[in-house]
Amino acid sequence: MTIDLASRLLFSAFMLAVVVWDVVALRIPDRLVLLILATFVVVAALQGLSYEDLLSHVAAGVLLFSFFLAAAVVGPMGGGDVKLAGAIGLWAGLGQDFAYFGLLAGLFYYLLMAVAYAVRMLAFWTPMPLPSMPALPWVNDLLSGNKSFMKCVIPFGPPLAMSALVLAWA
Repeated sequence: MTIDLASRLLFSAFMLAVVVWDVVALRIPDRLVLLILATFVVVAALQGLSYEDLLSHVAAGVLLFSFFLAAAVVGPMGGGDVKLAGAIGLWAGLGQDFAYFGLLAGLFYYLLMAVAYAVRMLAFWTPMPLPSMPALPWVNDLLSGNKSFMKCVIPFGPPLAMSALVLAWA
């Protein structure tokens, strides 16, 4: 197995863990993000990245971290999403993947919001109550209508992770 294939498989496993963790707990553990960062350092050393390439990857991580930090300050995004975006930027580097990641993350996020809104409307227009999901309180908030749609918490980790997965295997 080559280093490239092994790193893609490991990165994919990390992204799937992010999706599960964020959907279930609405949080992305710092340990998982640190593991993603540490794995990049090992892979970069094994692949012998040049100084310029390494600088490109670090710059992408810093840019995404900064952008998502600014978004978190004014919006409902959590700190785990900010750190995850920085880690994904470190893996992607500057270049085409960086731009595609931004486009895909936005697309997947708006798709998730559209599905969430459709579920909310279905719950609103259904004459009988929909079943409760005790393991996922954020889904219950969507279904119950107790909170306005704009105040419902929606996990942002899955769109970030799905975007990163698409880029990892493209």
